[in-house]
Amino acid sequence: MTNRPIIFSASMVRAMLAGRKTQTRRMLKPQPELNAAGLWQYPPAKATECAPEKWVKRFGGFCQTDDEGLKSFLTPIEKRNFLPYALGDRLWVREAHAFDGPIVRYYATDDVHELRRKRPSIHMPRWASRLTLTLTDVRVQRLQDISHNDALAEGVEMESADPPFYYVPGIWPHSLTAVGIEEPGGRHAERSYAKLWNRLHGDDAWEANPWVVALTFTVANGNIDQLGAAA
Repeated sequence: MTNRPIIFSASMVRAMLAGRKTQTRRMLKPQPELNAAGLWQYPPAKATECAPEKWVKRFGGFCQTDDEGLKSFLTPIEKRNFLPYALGDRLWVREAHAFDGPIVRYYATDDVHELRRKRPSIHMPRWASRLTLTLTDVRVQRLQDISHNDALAEGVEMESADPPFYYVPGIWPHSLTAVGIEEPGGRHAERSYAKLWNRLHGDDAWEANPWVVALTFTVANGNIDQLGAAA
């Protein structure tokens, strides 16, 4: 097990604090390449044909295979393969913050407008982190493979308006992520998440359907070092 930082926006921090968010998706880097034979190469530009028994290697190896083979190749079960994440890893959350003398204030929950020492999430020191995530599942998949339950675990909720709609609380206005249940096409929660993904990564990011690492986690309120060291 390892400890590493992970960045979240203020709205996603609030979702975790409220118990609404237990998953996050991060872009797989580098992205696999689709070759002329219609097979995925990983790492890009290095793949050669390989037998299934050679797919899983600890910090090396490469393969060309189909969608399901690539998922098996990259998703860590007992070995880390090419991913920086594995079951049991702990992630300390970096979020936007400010210093009020020696006290840390958080954009997600505190009033920081009058404070001068405002800092983006990337600059949060480890000692100031207040949330610790423990990974309970790590999967590699295409972005659009997200399920209804996965979208809910990402923080999407249904608003019981008339008519009801799915949206991501904390993103204003609600119309930025809202998808009414009366809209044709189905997959309403997933489409709400798609709007969130485009908001974060650009207008055509969902349509690009990249490979992502889907992380499922438990949330502990507390600094990672105060909660004890990882084994």
